[in-house]
Amino acid sequence: MEGTYSAGSIWTSSLFPDRVPAGQVLFTSFVGGAQFARQAQEPEAAQLAAVHQELSRLYDISAAPRWQGRYYWPRSIPQFDQHLAAARAAFAPLAAAGIVAVANWQAGVSVPDCVKHARRVSGELTGSQGEQ
Repeated sequence: MEGTYSAGSIWTSSLFPDRVPAGQVLFTSFVGGAQFARQAQEPEAAQLAAVHQELSRLYDISAAPRWQGRYYWPRSIPQFDQHLAAARAAFAPLAAAGIVAVANWQAGVSVPDCVKHARRVSGELTGSQGEQ
């Protein structure tokens, strides 16, 4: 969806229902990254207000939040930019020497993607099925 304030939100209470009382929802919203760099630099109060406004608009929420908090990690989401070409170039001599290297930028940055990719490569190296 274009024109949003945040990079996205997760319905945390749907994934982990015991984290909130019945009848309440808990969102985890992500503000920042290369496409949302301006928002990441705003004061905390402005971020909290903007995220609440966005969630209210998108999900027809009329009540004020019972709780809001912010955790700030300035380098939390890796950006695969110009440094990626250098990383790929560094892997080429390793591959030529028969050395296999596995990195998160090869098959996705999430932990499940990294594990799945590592298992697939491991399977290829050992001749077993690995995880597809």
